[in-house]
Amino acid sequence: MSRERGDLTREFPEHREKIEELRETHSHFRSLNDQYDDLVREIDRMEELEDDVPAAITRELEQKRLALKDEIFRVMMSV
Repeated sequence: MSRERGDLTREFPEHREKIEELRETHSHFRSLNDQYDDLVREIDRMEELEDDVPAAITRELEQKRLALKDEIFRVMMSV
């Protein structure tokens, strides 16, 4: 499943404007967004390799992505 930068606006389409604003004005949010984008790219790369990557590693990265997504949502709702 290929994703591209800015995926958060697809994850949270109802918060598109807030995401775009926070990317510009909130350094912690921007950092989380960058980490999220990097992690998504890493997961995509792993998925492209398919059999060469143990499922446990892919699962671990996906769990990190979900935890980061939760943290991003908490930040969005707190500002």
